[in-house]
Amino acid sequence: MIVPMKRLTLIALKKDEERIMHALQRLAAIELISSAEARPTDGTLEKLEENVQHLHSSIALLSCYSEKSRMGPKPEFEEGELAGCLPTSLELSESAERLERELASARAEIDKRCALIESLSPWEGLNSRIEQLQPTNNVRFIYGLLEQADLDKLSFSDAAIEVFGETHRKAMLIACHAEDYEAYLRELKGLSFSEYEFPKLIGTPLENIKRLESEITDIKSSEKRIISSLNDCASELTQLRHAFDAAIIARDREAAKARLSATSTSFILEGWMRSDEKDKVFSAISAITDVFYFEERDPLDDEEPPSVVKNNKLIKPFETVTNLYSRPSPSGIDGTPYMTPFYFLFFGMMLSDTGYGLVLFLGCLLFLKFMKPSGMTEGIAKVLCLGGISTIICGFFIGTFFGMDWNDVFGTPAGTWPILFDPMNQPMPMLYLCFGLGLFHMLSGVCINIWRTLKSRDYAAALFDNFSWLMIVLGLLVFGSPSLIEGVPPALAKAGLAAAALGGVLVLVFAGRDKKNILKRAISGAGKLYDISGYLSDMLSYARVFALALSTGVIASVMNMLVGMIGASLGGTVIGKIIGFIIMAALLTFLHAFSIGINVLGCFVHCARLQYVEFYGRFYDAGGRQFIPLGYYPRFVKVK
Repeated sequence: MIVPMKRLTLIALKKDEERIMHALQRLAAIELISSAEARPTDGTLEKLEENVQHLHSSIALLSCYSEKSRMGPKPEFEEGELAGCLPTSLELSESAERLERELASARAEIDKRCALIESLSPWEGLNSRIEQLQPTNNVRFIYGLLEQADLDKLSFSDAAIEVFGETHRKAMLIACHAEDYEAYLRELKGLSFSEYEFPKLIGTPLENIKRLESEITDIKSSEKRIISSLNDCASELTQLRHAFDAAIIARDREAAKARLSATSTSFILEGWMRSDEKDKVFSAISAITDVFYFEERDPLDDEEPPSVVKNNKLIKPFETVTNLYSRPSPSGIDGTPYMTPFYFLFFGMMLSDTGYGLVLFLGCLLFLKFMKPSGMTEGIAKVLCLGGISTIICGFFIGTFFGMDWNDVFGTPAGTWPILFDPMNQPMPMLYLCFGLGLFHMLSGVCINIWRTLKSRDYAAALFDNFSWLMIVLGLLVFGSPSLIEGVPPALAKAGLAAAALGGVLVLVFAGRDKKNILKRAISGAGKLYDISGYLSDMLSYARVFALALSTGVIASVMNMLVGMIGASLGGTVIGKIIGFIIMAALLTFLHAFSIGINVLGCFVHCARLQYVEFYGRFYDAGGRQFIPLGYYPRFVKVK
């Protein structure tokens, strides 16, 4: 059901603000409304946000140096325990960031020296010192790289040329008269020549290469020490994660305080709270101080409270399915309790293999027990766990066991096991069942809408927009029943036709009742009456229940047959039988695991689609927003 929301106004002394905010955050019962007046900041929120960002960056950095797996349930801590590790973790975070900067600098220096060595490598054979290769009044130097094939094309008669290097692209030093420099340079540029400029170094190229290699060795030693220090920091990664959650909690609380109005002596808090938690909120504040003003009221017409629903443990997991569509409007109906039995039934019918259902149930049960998920993950896991139970039940009557017929499983003669519906051998009864359940599913949505409109005292909508469609659909069904069921009295069929006709008249005349013009009203009614085709197309959508039930059994049985053929081909000798058994077991495990994954995904999606379109489309008011109270929202731990 939808829980009514209350608008809270709380005024208390400024000296009690911190303790009250701590209590409200622990309670997680108030969604704050931002004040219109900006509150002066003292830099605390910015500092806390900076702590969060530093810890987040350090965790991302040190995760690369940690081999520890974080599989398993989240550990539980008190808020005080988390806050206690924050100071040392911030120091550790600063150390990690400093080491990362040092590591980046060291690697940049290594890259710089490697590039310089690569640049000097072609000139290793040059015995002249680099600082001595300076032009004079009469002599100029040209140095660069030239392709081996172009060396023979040079026609420098009055120049000294030295060539170095073992590759096809040679390093070349040319000493020439100053007056020939420009001519020689133009000729070289016509070939594959590229000029080279020596870096500002002292000594021969070979001496500089050796010096650079020595420096790289020293820097790499420093790099190893830095990495070793980062590995030591990574051993405290768990503590950093706990501190990160503590920083988030402190940041969120300070951000909440920044949204409140305040004077020098008091503060004003406004927010939304659940009506069933107002006593709990009042008691939490009363335990801190006696000096406060507490007022709660219903939402005004122009206010948009959050949407909160409350259901029992069996129905609550299916809230996840509803939320994937949209939260209910605060003034509407929570469709989850009405949707749950249909989702449970249709999921089991779609998967329809008891073996698959057993694996799904046990797998989700173990996941919930050992991983202890929360939020949407917990909801989906519980929905699939209940879907496994439904599949186990439906599989006994309309399905198989890992693709095997029940008579093969129990070793009984064919026809012994009482299968109510056999989609593979007798598809029509199963298809009729799906259509019948689909029609009941849709009309249930119409009945819920009738109840909703009656509750809001909109009697015209209840009669003309909803009950009239019950008369049309059920009337036509009764009218057509003689062709499906023998022995139906003709009078009953005529009564069904009369009811359908009366419902059609009501829709035609009153569907456009908000229009004063009679012609426009009739046109609107005729258009609304055309919606009967929508009921037919929506009912055909339930054929997907039959299709998925059929595909699950067929695919599983085909996999069994193919694997059996592979195993038979390897039989004969004892070794062949052993190898065949191992191969068959591995193949069956993989193929059935893949089939379970694909079919469960298909069942979850298609079953949800039937609820969203064919069921919720009849009565559901969407558009509600999530209730996000001030609370604990850690990433790595659970706060007690």
